[in-house]
Amino acid sequence: ERRLSSLLGFEMDGYVLVNLDAFVKVVDLVGGVTVNVPQDMYYNDPSQDLYINLKAGKQTLDGEKAMELVRFRKGYASQDIQRTKVQQEFLRALAKKVLSVSSLTKLKDFADVFSTYVTTDLTVGNMLYFAQALMKCDFDSMKTYTLEGEGAMINGGSYYPLYAGKLVQVVNESFNPYDAPVTLDTVNVITPDLARSYQKQTAPEPEEPENPEEQTPENPDEEAPEDPDAENPDNAENPDETPPENPEDTQPGEPEIPEDNWLGEGNLWQNEQQTAQMP
Repeated sequence: ERRLSSLLGFEMDGYVLVNLDAFVKVVDLVGGVTVNVPQDMYYNDPSQDLYINLKAGKQTLDGEKAMELVRFRKGYASQDIQRTKVQQEFLRALAKKVLSVSSLTKLKDFADVFSTYVTTDLTVGNMLYFAQALMKCDFDSMKTYTLEGEGAMINGGSYYPLYAGKLVQVVNESFNPYDAPVTLDTVNVITPDLARSYQKQTAPEPEEPENPEEQTPENPDEEAPEDPDAENPDNAENPDETPPENPEDTQPGEPEIPEDNWLGEGNLWQNEQQTAQMP
């Protein structure tokens, strides 16, 4: 809630966190949702216990198959952007099905799912108010928005920094509930330029010698030249000093990159309050 308020430039009145299990159970409660799968979808990732296998075309999806649809992204040219559009279309179809006359007979079942898998700070009165308002909605006229930005690879992680100006425009046109407009000074957004500034700097490569041909390579198989001081220890500068046991320990190591000069993946948000805003 705080993160969204910071991003959008105005305080949220409440929040609703929906567990993925709730999504599957709601789709099954309404008897599945009929959608047009835009393309063949196949993807397996045992580490996430994610297995997707869908054929293109209009079909009715149960809860598990619906989850496959809304999680698929690897096969899209625009990946996350296209996945967002598919999710928006599916949620529109699901909302229409949930609010249909046939589904309203299952209000107790919906309430059980909601109480088990949903976390919110809304009161019962709040939820009844929204339920009444939703009953009057024309979901064929529902508008959805995807905030504009650009993909960026930062320290091996994939991110989607947003255009601050476009964000402000969309918020003021469609979401800001107040008379005072949101401005660039009131939103806290990671822009593409700001995201790239978090890129970790790589260590410089060691310099090559100016005349490598003049350097005499070491050959451990050759005999070391005789030391003129070896036979006369009195001429040695430091007769009592013994060489270090491991000569390698005396060589300087590679320069280390201080950890406080970059942000790793997943930490872009953590430092945003300390970062100057960018248009």
